[in-house]
Amino acid sequence: MAASSTIEHDKLPNPNLDWILLDKIGEGTYGQVYRIKSKESNENTAAAKIIRIENDEVSSELENELNILRKISKQDENLPDFIGIFGDYDSSKSARIWFIMELCHLGPITLL
Repeated sequence: MAASSTIEHDKLPNPNLDWILLDKIGEGTYGQVYRIKSKESNENTAAAKIIRIENDEVSSELENELNILRKISKQDENLPDFIGIFGDYDSSKSARIWFIMELCHLGPITLL
């Protein structure tokens, strides 16, 4: 099934303007998950899944995940809210996508 939207990395807001990376809290097939805090509120309010875009397969998986996150966000109080999608570049100039969502304080959602 094709994704209904195309992620345009260069049009995404830069996460570094609003968020501060704290510690790494997990890792997955395509990326790593970090605890982050808002520069505005200075609280540990979110988690960021950061994925390097290396090929079309990763891009397709990202679009599928984005569509799922948007669909389930705010549908159930027991699921973390999706905050937004951001884009930046790492130190080696590789494009990265950040999926930012509410932090699950009890641990990974897969263990709940």
